[in-house]
Amino acid sequence: VVKGPLKNALAFLDYDGDGSKDDNEPFVRTDSDGGYSIEGTAGNENATLVAIADELTTDKYSGPVSGITLKAPATAKVVSIASTIYQEAVEEAEVAGTEAPTVNDVAKLLGIDTDALGEGVDLLDFNPDADATSAVSKSFESASQQVASVLNTMAKVADATGGDAVDGEAAFALGLKSVSKAITN
Repeated sequence: VVKGPLKNALAFLDYDGDGSKDDNEPFVRTDSDGGYSIEGTAGNENATLVAIADELTTDKYSGPVSGITLKAPATAKVVSIASTIYQEAVEEAEVAGTEAPTVNDVAKLLGIDTDALGEGVDLLDFNPDADATSAVSKSFESASQQVASVLNTMAKVADATGGDAVDGEAAFALGLKSVSKAITN
């Protein structure tokens, strides 16, 4: 079972890495807690988990939301802004032919106290809702909300400009890519 902050989001295993759900890719809608269970086919172990917020989606922190795409490796137990930044950084490193950052590198750069996560736990497994009062949960949520706030502001500005400018969904995606690229560098 995978968790995330989005209720009723479209979650799928992205076999071909294009970020769009294809007919051969298994999918579900997330439940009221942002959780879901999905099984892929053999040979697709390196697929990316993708959760897309559309007009049916609600963020547990901010209410109705659309145009947000979150990602994580198929082995992750949590899909979040942090896992998305990690996954984007890994993809960026792959394209650039450089060494990918570790999960803990990304967590530290986001200000998440990795030492407090516990032995063998990283931001791809950590569910901040399990113990919302802990210091690590608070740092995880704070980092995620700060990044999401900046990206959402960029998206709203892009939508407000209209015309041929980048729309909000594209602005959000470009912002995530920029953060991931900075982390990779």
